[in-house]
Amino acid sequence: MIAALRTRVAPAGRRLFATAGVFGILIFAFALRTRRLGLPTLTGDEWFMHRSAQEGAAWIVAHARVFEPHPLLYYLGIWAWEYAAGATEYALRFPSVAFGVLLVAGVWRLGYEVGGARIGFTAALLAALNPYLIAQSQNARNYQMVAALVTLTTASLLIATRTNRTGGHRWTRYTLFAIAALHTHLNALLAIGAHALWYAARAWGEEARTTRERLPLRRVPAIRAAIIIALAFVPWLIYAAPALQAYRGFYPERVTPWDVARRTVATFLLAETSAPSWQLAILVGLLAVGGIAATIGRRAHRTSSRLIVLAAVVPVATTAALFLVRPMFEERYLIVAAPMLSVLIAVGIGALSMGRRWLALGLLAAAIGATVPSTLGYYESIVTARTDWRGLVGWMAETGEASAAVLITGQGVADAYGYYRRSDFPATVTDDSATIDDTIEAIVASGATGVIHLPSWDSPVDARARDLLSERGFPGANRWFRNQRGQYFGLASGVDRRPVPIGAAWDSLTLVEGSVNPPVVAPGETIRVGLVWLNEGRGQMRDLKESVRIIDDRGDKRAQLDRFPRNDTARFPEVRSGTRLIDNHGIVAPSVPGGNYRVAVLLYEPENGRAVRPTRPTVSASDDTGDLVIVGEIIITPR
Repeated sequence: MIAALRTRVAPAGRRLFATAGVFGILIFAFALRTRRLGLPTLTGDEWFMHRSAQEGAAWIVAHARVFEPHPLLYYLGIWAWEYAAGATEYALRFPSVAFGVLLVAGVWRLGYEVGGARIGFTAALLAALNPYLIAQSQNARNYQMVAALVTLTTASLLIATRTNRTGGHRWTRYTLFAIAALHTHLNALLAIGAHALWYAARAWGEEARTTRERLPLRRVPAIRAAIIIALAFVPWLIYAAPALQAYRGFYPERVTPWDVARRTVATFLLAETSAPSWQLAILVGLLAVGGIAATIGRRAHRTSSRLIVLAAVVPVATTAALFLVRPMFEERYLIVAAPMLSVLIAVGIGALSMGRRWLALGLLAAAIGATVPSTLGYYESIVTARTDWRGLVGWMAETGEASAAVLITGQGVADAYGYYRRSDFPATVTDDSATIDDTIEAIVASGATGVIHLPSWDSPVDARARDLLSERGFPGANRWFRNQRGQYFGLASGVDRRPVPIGAAWDSLTLVEGSVNPPVVAPGETIRVGLVWLNEGRGQMRDLKESVRIIDDRGDKRAQLDRFPRNDTARFPEVRSGTRLIDNHGIVAPSVPGGNYRVAVLLYEPENGRAVRPTRPTVSASDDTGDLVIVGEIIITPR
């Protein structure tokens, strides 16, 4: 009796232990995916998802036909989710966290189907720690959702084909997961294609080994599933055909098949945080090759293991061939293959350990040890690599006067500004080089005291806006908030003081006149400094850099702005003989005791920082202060 009781209790204890282990890994995965989840730095993709949710369901459906050719399940889901949960960074990203944890559960089931509980635990732990899967779990886009659904679809296929029964509920589960995956992202087609290839090869092998009497009956659920999946997905392809044909992606460089495979595997392992070390490459290569070899040589679970290989290889191979014809490669397009890599590595650990538990634990520890630095590096990268939008809008609120305007030359930047904006500055958005001139003229004519320019990718329209604003306004210093730049341009007022003659010369280069406005400023406001240079043609022009400074009555520097002429877009040697160069600057009044201050300019050699003294003094000898040339005076009021 005692022996019988032990026989019954032992399996129950093992099941309880296994269940606790799975839940422990899932809780661990959830913790990793929620760390720093609410970081206040939406990515460009996340801005677009927020904008789509704000526009509403009808807008999302309409744009799937003319602009954004992604299937609608995630887009409509995030619209409903944002309506219910709010539009904070944490709320926007949380659905991806949920699907990230679901993916880990799916990887466990895949590993279990392929090689039992140990393979399942190993694969799930590797997936939970994978830095790329963590990164996509913290990204408010549809990539983690499709990866989770494809993983569950693959596991459902193994379950549906595991026995000779014709039970329809197993294929119903596969059908539902496949339809959901296809309506989440188009890359699910790559995985479904691998499923079809595997099932066809499996069916062909069965026909070669057995009689054909019962095989067609057993294939009825699979055929029915394929028909239902096609009927559920093809109508959407027809609807979105115009957008699909016009879509060219945002990464048009051509890549070789080797580049596709190398970049994909490196990204899946490291989340693009660093270049893969040779130690990690060798380790993962051995484990993956061991996993593939095990799928070929083992009889037990051999067909199920081959499905994992196909699900990992077919998407990469198909994409590599496609991108030779239509290049728009980015690693996340292949995320459906990432979970399969975790399973292959787990199978490889099991195969190379040859049943020795201590060796399996050693290989697992080595794989985890190689992964953890990249996982920790990912958390650091999201702090240092993403734009500090709240810092940017805080600077805008402090820098721009009440009547300033905002010019944004990029739709993605406009979305982010709209999400984080604090001020009521009127914002103009354009990314059209044909209309940027008229846009800036309209802003100047509106009576705005200044313009805050937020460029996008240093595109032609960005450069044209910078040049025009530098001509019409007084550019301040470029301010960088990690990946986003902002620049304030003060605009002239109708009551500005007129320029005064200066006359200082540096060989052939002469500072003809200068102006300083307004006469009275408060700390933090922009001082508009206008300079007019002339090439008198008396010799070669030197390539000098300017330093515009605010000095007190003792000559001590209180503020400084250094750059090349005309907002770093011109050089003195480029000025033709007899030609004038209008060179404006906007320097921020410092926090200093109230009183009278002077604005001066100094020229220096950029290669060594050595100041160059004027060869001819200013019109007013009293303005000579050695290397500095006084342009005008200003009163800074107490704060």
